Amino acid sequence: MADWFKKLNKELKTTPDNLIDMMIILGKGTFWRIDSFPPLENQLKNKGTWAYLEQENNNLLLLFLHMVSHMSGGILLDYVNNVSLKSIKFVQQLQ
Repeated sequence: MADWFKKLNKELKTTPDNLIDMMIILGKGTFWRIDSFPPLENQLKNKGTWAYLEQENNNLLLLFLHMVSHMSGGILLDYVNNVSLKSIKFVQQLQ
C-alpha cells in the first residue's frame, strides 16, 4: 500500500511534515505520519516516519480517532487501545 508514497517527498522536494497527515483508502487501509497522531505516536516512537495498516474494515475508526485526537487533548487513549499494533507496518524516512 505504501510503496508509491516512499518517493513522494523527493519528487515534491519537501519533507514528510509538509505532506498529508493521514490517508484512508476504504476497503484497503490507512496510512499516516506517526507524529501527526499523538495518541498512537507515544506507542509507536522510533519505529519510523510513517505507519500503515492494510485492512478491509475499521479504517474509519482510525480517521475518527485522528480527527478527534487533535480536538481532545489526548483523552482518547482508551479508544486507541482498540487498534491492533501488531498489524501496523512502518516506513522509515521517505526517500
